[in-house]
Amino acid sequence: REDYPLWHYMDAEAISDDGNWISYHNYYDATDSLFVKHRSSGKLYRFAKGKDGVFIANHFVCQTPDSVVHIVSLKNGVERTLPNVKTYTVADSFIATLANTDDESLFSVYSLDGALLLTETGVASFSVSPNHRSIVVAKKSDDSYQVLLLNIGAVKKSTIVRESEEGGGFLNLSWSDDSKAVVFMNYNEKESNLFYYNLGEKKLLTFCTNDFAFPKTMNLIPSRKLTISKNNKRFFFKIKQRKELDIVRKENDVQVWNAADKHIYPNHILTEGYSKNPKQAMWEPD
Repeated sequence: REDYPLWHYMDAEAISDDGNWISYHNYYDATDSLFVKHRSSGKLYRFAKGKDGVFIANHFVCQTPDSVVHIVSLKNGVERTLPNVKTYTVADSFIATLANTDDESLFSVYSLDGALLLTETGVASFSVSPNHRSIVVAKKSDDSYQVLLLNIGAVKKSTIVRESEEGGGFLNLSWSDDSKAVVFMNYNEKESNLFYYNLGEKKLLTFCTNDFAFPKTMNLIPSRKLTISKNNKRFFFKIKQRKELDIVRKENDVQVWNAADKHIYPNHILTEGYSKNPKQAMWEPD
């Protein structure tokens, strides 16, 4: 019985592009470990409770529960660590991270060898384009909110896509599949906005919830992802009834029923609940 805690099962995870390295998990009764092993030499790396392991350009990248990102060169065995990482994205030639510091969040771009290429403070979120050539960043700068576009080829030069002193920060940065357009939003209970930016034309289009074409009783849902159609001509998002229109009922409220009504009162409540449900909406920017 004393050997029971040593029992485990193995789960294969990934294999490197050249087929020389494999990664797998060993799951024990109370913990698990992520292993990376060379098929011929038997060289082994171990990461206690490691997750999200990925092979990229002769490197292996993963994260451990202490918010540390590990970057291992599979050529020379050098391991580099990035601490306090909240979220990160691994691309062909770089890794983008968002880390928590004492005062504010810090966005950084590193080469896979660990060289620091760029830092930005006050960043709330970021998104790497599918072709790994651009990064869009939402940040707070002094008294304004900004969306920046970074080109990996000249990462220290940025383009301000949108800047605003009102309406709160920008959210839900999302790319088109061909990396030619990016969409985002800002949210406010009184007025929210959708934004569509065409990289080739360097053109920003805006759709406001106060626009005559937007349903007056609805507002955007900030927690739902924005998506762009394959041809980049349609932009999909979720909307919901405005909070101030929600009817709040208490158990001791007096109820007056209309006996001649076709539907009993509980059915009205069900119908009212339907009006609160999220709904799919579409915008054609051009």
